[in-house]
Amino acid sequence: MPYAPSILKIVITTLLFPLPAAIGAARGQMPVIPGEQRSFPAPDIDRQWQKEQNEALERARRRRAPRGESPAAPVLNDAAVAANSAVAELILETALQHQDWDTIERVLPLYAGHPRHDRQLYRFVKGAMLRARWRLGPAIDLYRQMLDADPTLNNVRFDLAVMQFENKSYSQAKRQFLLLADNPREPLFRELSLNYLKRIAERARPSLNLTADLLHTDNYNQGSDVEYIYLWGLPFRNNNRRQSSSGQSLFVTLEQDVNLAGNHFLGYSAYFNALNYARDNHYDERTALLGLDYQYQSLRDTFSVGPVYTYRRLGGESYARDVGLSASYGRWLTPRWQAALGYRLLDRRYYRQPIGELYDGKIAIHSLNLMRAVSNRFLLYGGVFHEREKLGAADVSSRQSGVNGGFTYIAQGGLDVRMQLRFGRKRFDEENAFFGVRRRDAVTRLALRLQYRPWTFQGITPRLVYQREKTTSNIPAFYGKSSNQLMLSFSKEF
Repeated sequence: MPYAPSILKIVITTLLFPLPAAIGAARGQMPVIPGEQRSFPAPDIDRQWQKEQNEALERARRRRAPRGESPAAPVLNDAAVAANSAVAELILETALQHQDWDTIERVLPLYAGHPRHDRQLYRFVKGAMLRARWRLGPAIDLYRQMLDADPTLNNVRFDLAVMQFENKSYSQAKRQFLLLADNPREPLFRELSLNYLKRIAERARPSLNLTADLLHTDNYNQGSDVEYIYLWGLPFRNNNRRQSSSGQSLFVTLEQDVNLAGNHFLGYSAYFNALNYARDNHYDERTALLGLDYQYQSLRDTFSVGPVYTYRRLGGESYARDVGLSASYGRWLTPRWQAALGYRLLDRRYYRQPIGELYDGKIAIHSLNLMRAVSNRFLLYGGVFHEREKLGAADVSSRQSGVNGGFTYIAQGGLDVRMQLRFGRKRFDEENAFFGVRRRDAVTRLALRLQYRPWTFQGITPRLVYQREKTTSNIPAFYGKSSNQLMLSFSKEF
């Protein structure tokens, strides 16, 4: 199959006229940084031999043309490219300048089969193609081979370090950036490398977040609006009707991911929340969570697995604890689409009786989500989930399946809007002990957050958060409920 006329025109023009410096830089000078040029060693090609071959091909073409007719236009096909490494180089260099990866993928095998091909040019062009297609692992290997052949190629070293940084191999990238930063003869590479070293140090240090909330809720006790509850045909006054209150909460989060080697990390997280209500301190909550996990991180993949522990207090007394395992896997399918899987298995125990006899048990949670990066300012996501609670009593054990979704939008002026919506149907294993029917619930949760980014003072960011939860049940007197909560939040990162 002949090559496109545009490629053919470029090759013929380049053979007849001097090669522009910008194209020649693709092999010998790789302009990865504006204004900076670095040369490869001279390619192992006899240019005089190539010139003679080109002239011989031209004479043969003219002899084949019928007398009195102009010679036919040259046809550039795979056979011609494979027979002439200079033509292949010109195509590769031109395609690289135009980021024409399909042409590069077609020509590279032909060029590699030529006995006089430039191995460094081959590695560089193929590495650039693999990098553009998110295959950083093989691209990094090729750039390492280039440095093994010539350690003086500082532009290649810089590209290698940047790819390792993009691929989350921070310890390896750090070694390359340090070599460049210690070279006084390369001021531009030194400055850029110091900036990357600063970013690596920032990602390695612990992340501390403090968040304080002022809130108001119309149902802090998770009560219902029903005045009377009927059991066996007899009315009983509902002593757990909804109550409203203002309050405040404090969140403290500490996280760190330590790069062990390559793409392997060890991460930990610690979380504490204190929630106080002005009206009734019997519902004040304290929650502490600890997590430790192994992580694999790369440009496209993220995997984590590790133990989690949660401890809760209610009204000043120990209430419950969870011990379990959490695992997740995420992959960027394309630069715009990401898929994520999640799994969590918990063993829950309550400190109070008879609550523990009924509700102690195992909880398993599965989730699958897709995210679409519509633009740099707009993200959409959605997915499905399934939860299984196998508890002490069969009539409170349940299965819940549902969907969730949301979006994040950051306007050009700085308005940050985030919304989450979750809906699930919950079915219980056996008939309720009091009402004689199998309980079925539908649970809807909505969260909306507004933030105006220019309104930040001393690193403190204010946010307005609204949350709503509604449960409809076939046993509405006991289990039908709703709540609305409005929060003014102030957050600061350290």
